[in-house]
Formats: sequence, structure tokens, C-alpha cells
Amino acid sequence: MRGIAAIALLLGAALAASAEAQSNARFTSSATNVAEAAELEARATGLYHSIRDYPRAAKLHERAAALRSAGDAQRVDNLRRAALLYHYSGKLTQARAAMTAAGDAALAAGDVRTAAAAYLDAAFLSKEDGLGEETNRLVRKAQLLTNSPLLSAQEKDAILRRIRVSA
Repeated sequence: MRGIAAIALLLGAALAASAEAQSNARFTSSATNVAEAAELEARATGLYHSIRDYPRAAKLHERAAALRSAGDAQRVDNLRRAALLYHYSGKLTQARAAMTAAGDAALAAGDVRTAAAAYLDAAFLSKEDGLGEETNRLVRKAQLLTNSPLLSAQEKDAILRRIRVSA
């Protein structure tokens, strides 16, 4: 019986050590991801001087966003920057995809106002690209968000005003 108790005790200690190691690995991995994302953002910023380099800078911002956690506001910022850089370089499909992803990331983080703004920006890009059905779908997504109790009356009005102007 003592042998079984000793084995159980050793097994419990090993499992606890393993759980702690996994937790430390996640923390280290998370810190490494944030550092790598910051490095990618710095490299992207260094490419802002030439419109020829905007698509490369946009890709770096997208890679940085992928390294950040779902609740990290910098993730949304990276995707919005990528969308703008793609737009400025005439890549409307990539711009719309990145801006829609920014809206999805903002919504996942609970930032309803930013999500609605990103969806409306993506709708504008769709309209510019002549994609009426996609434009309408994105506008509807933004409009649905005005039902959120997380928005103030002023924020709801601002979103609805922007929808009316874009229609």
C-alpha cells in the first residue's frame, strides 16, 4: 500500500510540475509573440516611405496581428493599418479582407464601436470595388451592432448617421 501511495504522490508531483511548465511555456510564448509582433510592426513602419512598399508593409502588419491575442487592441490596429496600406496601393480585395478581419477582431474583443466602424470602412471598400451585395452585407453587420447595449446613444447615432451617408 505504501508503494501505491508513493507512486500516486510522485505522479501528482510530476503532473503539477508539467502543468507549471506548460503555463510558463504559454507565458514565454505569449511574451515572445508580442515581441515578435512589435518587431514586425517596426519593420512595417520602416516601409511607409514608398508606396511601392505598402503591400509588403501591409503583410507585415497582418503577420503581427496574427501573433497578438484576441483581446489585444493592437491586433485590430494592425489589421486596420494593413487595410489602409493595401487600399493606398490599389489592392482593394486585400484591403477589404483586412478591414473585415479588423471588424471581426474588434468584435471578438468586445469593442462594438470599432467593429462597426471597421465593417463600414470595409463596406466603403466593397462599394469602391463595385461589389454591391458585399457592400450591403457589411453595412447590415454594422447596422446590427447598433442594437448592442454596449453602445451609448451617441455612438449608435454616429454609426447610423454614417450608414445613411454611405447609402
